[in-house]
Amino acid sequence: MATPAKRKIPSKPGLPVKRKPRPASKPLKNLFGWITVFAAMLIIVGMALVKWFPPEKLKPSVGKIDHAKPGLYEIYPPEPQTPPAETIKPPIIHPPPGLPRAAIIFDDMGADIRAAERLSNLGCPLTFSILPYSSHRMDVIHLAKASGIGLMAHIPMEPIEYPRIKPGTGALFVRMEPEELVARLSNDIRDVPDIQGINNHMGSRLTSNPVQMERVLAIIHSKHLFFVDSRTTPNSVARAAAKLLQVPFAQRDVFLDHLVEKGAIRAQIVRFIETAQRNGSAIAIGHPHEETIAVLEEQMAAIRKSVVLVPVSELVAVPR
Repeated sequence: MATPAKRKIPSKPGLPVKRKPRPASKPLKNLFGWITVFAAMLIIVGMALVKWFPPEKLKPSVGKIDHAKPGLYEIYPPEPQTPPAETIKPPIIHPPPGLPRAAIIFDDMGADIRAAERLSNLGCPLTFSILPYSSHRMDVIHLAKASGIGLMAHIPMEPIEYPRIKPGTGALFVRMEPEELVARLSNDIRDVPDIQGINNHMGSRLTSNPVQMERVLAIIHSKHLFFVDSRTTPNSVARAAAKLLQVPFAQRDVFLDHLVEKGAIRAQIVRFIETAQRNGSAIAIGHPHEETIAVLEEQMAAIRKSVVLVPVSELVAVPR
């Protein structure tokens, strides 16, 4: 049955026609449009600021590692920060009867064969600490053995600044389970053959952890190696772990090149000699920078008149 059509009621003459109210969404659409435009402007301005003022220019030290000049992190204790003038020379030190023994370790070896050649040409018993998996490690090892230079593995360990600062390939971390730590350190040692000992690369967090350091020293003991604490933190427990596990041990006294400037390096050599004369022995750590090698070439004759240079293996002993 068809539905009857609705009758159209004519409007009465003289009365205004009622119109439907205009929807209220138009102001909201306008507001949304302005917000979109404002957000787009903020994005454009932000991109321009990043381009003109990149974060590395605003904070040059955050998260940035200069791989060409390692060893700039984790210096303990704080060393003098005002480098002396380039013209300053170490004073003449008159050694007491019976020269003290002293050792110089060069960390971060294995990447630059030319630096290793210059150091071997000094003709003194240095010690090279070689980074596992470094590109020229085998060449440096062969050179060191032919030159009577001691060999160590420079094992990367977790620093307090991690993950902002990364210690490198083969690093040991506090979070590692015992099996993983053993496997990682064993692989690192295997990658640097013919070593006599180990020292830490960075490691301020790991060397402060008693449980992990006891595990590390247990592995070192099982492989008949010694351990030299680079002393990157005052909270290191390496000595206590070495005493507990009867591992031959020593620790760094002076960094030669925490400031990579010739005048500062000369001043650190003076500190190194004075420490050896005061304590009967001393251990310095340097890095294969051009400046460090040049100063040693210049000062080696004076150094050898003040101390007897020996491989660091002659200065390790089980802590009492």
